[in-house]
Amino acid sequence: MLASIDIGTNSILLLIAEAKDNELVPVYQEARIARLGEGVGHTKLLGEEAQERAFEILSDYARLCSEHGVKKIVACGTAALRNARNAKGFVERVERELGIIVDIISEKREAGLSFSANAASFGDDIVVMDIGGGSTEFIVEGKPVSLSLGVVTLTELFIHDDPPAENEIAALKAHVDTLLKRELDRCYYSGNVPRLVAAAGTPTTLAAIRDAIDPYDPERVHGSTLTLNDIDTLVGRLQKATLEERRAIPGLQEGREDVILAGTVLLREAMDLLGFNEAIVSDRGVRWGMLYEKLQG
Repeated sequence: MLASIDIGTNSILLLIAEAKDNELVPVYQEARIARLGEGVGHTKLLGEEAQERAFEILSDYARLCSEHGVKKIVACGTAALRNARNAKGFVERVERELGIIVDIISEKREAGLSFSANAASFGDDIVVMDIGGGSTEFIVEGKPVSLSLGVVTLTELFIHDDPPAENEIAALKAHVDTLLKRELDRCYYSGNVPRLVAAAGTPTTLAAIRDAIDPYDPERVHGSTLTLNDIDTLVGRLQKATLEERRAIPGLQEGREDVILAGTVLLREAMDLLGFNEAIVSDRGVRWGMLYEKLQG
């Protein structure tokens, strides 16, 4: 039995899987919101409460792995742990108390793991947009780009009113558009690959909201599609709703109600810039990539 843990800026994800005929068969999956990167964009430090939330989740994951007979867990940390000056202390505590060794991976490695996980489902002729809490990666085979556009950091920078004010959304869009146009080669990404795969919590949540999938079912979400019309409708719905109203929306995971709008705007603007009218939704990312890598030896 194999297990991987992806410690992100917003969520911590667990995958327990069996290897059968050189394929991964999921046995247990879970995603919990820790908001480990809360405030890191401003302070460059992991907060004490955020660390405790994350450590509690990791403790539960270690117990679940033990119950499933997992002998070794592979774990990685992404943007929040890359950017926080006190990340070393947190990682050392996790290893000391839970026996989990956390590899803080580079943006390039994060992108590569996400691409390999999604290529296993959809083939190599894709561009993967992996939307994280602290960064977003765009990957085609052999060419990753990581941008400082994460749903947590964008929300902390731009969204302050409840519901968000029009000028806040306008400022968010302008910031996203500026960075995307400066950093992405539109012709390369949209001209050389026929399909866009949108991975991680934002697109999977949007698909779950659109289809009212509650409780969340990865089998129904993975491989579904979101059109620009779908996303425009969801932006309008989310922008008008207060946080309390969003919490009542079927399919919207508790803990994502404040950051989902920023992620939706980011996805919409990227699709528009790159010329994609629809995106394939992926429930598979770094945690799957780590286990595929382990499987291949």
